[in-house]
Amino acid sequence: MIIKYDILFEVDVRHNYYTNGLSPDFTIAPTAACNTQLTRYGLICRTSAYGFKVFAPVVPGTDPPQLLHPYDDASLRFTFMLAATNSRIETMTTLPGFKPANQIYYFSNLYDDIDGDIRYLGDHTVGSRIANPIAAIKTPILNYHFENPVSEAQFTLTDMFGGTYTPEQSAFNYTEQTSGFQHHLGNIPGMKSGRYLMSDNHGGSLPFYYDKDFYGKDIFGVIEIFTNTLGFTDPENDLVPAGYRFVENDNVTGQGNYNIGLSAAERKWMYICRKNPANAGNGFLVSNLTVDGPATFNQAGGDDIVERHILSDDPILLSEAPAEVELRHSGIKILDLPVPSVASRLAQQNDEPYYQMYIYV
Repeated sequence: MIIKYDILFEVDVRHNYYTNGLSPDFTIAPTAACNTQLTRYGLICRTSAYGFKVFAPVVPGTDPPQLLHPYDDASLRFTFMLAATNSRIETMTTLPGFKPANQIYYFSNLYDDIDGDIRYLGDHTVGSRIANPIAAIKTPILNYHFENPVSEAQFTLTDMFGGTYTPEQSAFNYTEQTSGFQHHLGNIPGMKSGRYLMSDNHGGSLPFYYDKDFYGKDIFGVIEIFTNTLGFTDPENDLVPAGYRFVENDNVTGQGNYNIGLSAAERKWMYICRKNPANAGNGFLVSNLTVDGPATFNQAGGDDIVERHILSDDPILLSEAPAEVELRHSGIKILDLPVPSVASRLAQQNDEPYYQMYIYV
């Protein structure tokens, strides 16, 4: 018997820092539960240079490709762990505040953002390709912190589809105030791995993702891919956007080519131009130095005798492609200047970071 495989869905990580628009800075792997599900349905997951692909067996000669093992309208969720292999990914990328050991970014195909022919994953709960990170809970214990110490509290736990759960202890009343409370997630009836929101009656809340498979792993983000959400919602509602449904009526649609979109960081550049005493007679005065480059540069300090600081007026997008920057003396080019890389030194002024480079004339 001939078995043919077709791409069921795939994910690539895009980053506009790179000239080809794709990032080699991540690895993606299925969780243990996802691996079990892939095996159950005869699916094969293969990593690629910039992400991964999941292949499904299909009936040969069918167009569109028909699944060899139909899902019978099952609501399936495939979960993958996104790990950064580049230690400078936070420096080179525009990201909301992030605590790597305790937080992760969330991506799913419930987010509707098609740009041209590129389908972006994102956080549908806030409508953003890169939303604020959520807590990563890697053990059955959830340490919940209150905004201010309290003596009593009531808790509510919901999943991202509005389903409610009863915490092991949904309320307390102490004689003394406390700043935190521990919840044992493993004892909550019906609770499985996934995204949740724990909130209290004092206005505090904690969005989190719970999966014991995260324990001991350094994870940047979690990716969830749904066939549909009918089995997760009550009343039934398919939240997968029409253009993101990779399987319809047991046929592979070809709409499962997804992307995570990361944007390069923008930073101001400062050149600290100093007079080299050994070149005292070369006629170059730091007071006559200017910089011409991808932004407008102006003087931003120095004594104009032995040192002049020249800072870009606006932030400049980091890029793998080299930029042309010139140092000029009295308007005449005297030197091609280096440009910052992701490894360049960052300084800070008025709470604004900028790349700092030293030049001697």
